[in-house]
Amino acid sequence: MADNGGVTSPLARRVQQARLLRTLGIVLAFVLLVAVIRGCTVSNHEGTPAAPPAGASSSPVASSTPPSPGRTPGTASPTARPSASPKVTPTATLPPGATRDPDGFVRSNLASTNKYRTSTVEMATTPNARRWILMVESSVDVDVNATALEVQKILDDPRSWRGVRQGPGAGQRFRLVKDATQAQLVVRLASPTSVDRRCPLKTRSLWSCATGPEVLVNADRWIWATPTYAGIPLSEYRAYLINHEVGHTLGLGHVGCAGRGRLAPVMMQQSKGTQGCKPNPWPAP
Repeated sequence: MADNGGVTSPLARRVQQARLLRTLGIVLAFVLLVAVIRGCTVSNHEGTPAAPPAGASSSPVASSTPPSPGRTPGTASPTARPSASPKVTPTATLPPGATRDPDGFVRSNLASTNKYRTSTVEMATTPNARRWILMVESSVDVDVNATALEVQKILDDPRSWRGVRQGPGAGQRFRLVKDATQAQLVVRLASPTSVDRRCPLKTRSLWSCATGPEVLVNADRWIWATPTYAGIPLSEYRAYLINHEVGHTLGLGHVGCAGRGRLAPVMMQQSKGTQGCKPNPWPAP
């Protein structure tokens, strides 16, 4: 090409412009492709449903309100806090290895041993009482016989199922026995992982359940209760837990709050909230 003194000819300028436009077009197409791919990825993540909140527990049925039937065994529900604390206090110091999740539930991370100690005490009530026995997993640090007597005291309280006047479970009495072969009901206090394995429902290492003739109590709830019972004596929460789960073995299902300010029914999932009702651990308060 002849030297034109550094001045580019019109034809050369048009060729350069065409090349530049073609290059810009390729770059723009690539950027748009990347944006489309990223947009699809974000959409897929946003469409993934969040895991539903864990937490099933219940509350007592007033003596004038018959228990509600229709629940199949195995519904998750809550428990109580450490015996060392007279009330469920969310600020209590946690033992080594335990954590508190964002919702305020204590998780002890107890080991699952699948080895159980059986209570060796008994307490007679009435001849037609339902016979039961307690089994405690070896990793749960409680006195087996003392715990069995505590549960028996709950079940033998006039406000428990024996005080209900109508409906399923009305007037039911319970008798603690020391012979497992004679027991019609087993209450098993176990580590969260063991409860998860034995329960037919997803208890998520957080809840308890009832399945067939067995009540599976999550040790974390028995020892630490739930935030919904904060400031309430531990004994009250434990009474709620036992009465609720035993209610499931009697064929009762979950119910809701009958009205703001009223006592919550024992078969209400009070660990999730009381819907304006007052916490209540008894079927016949």
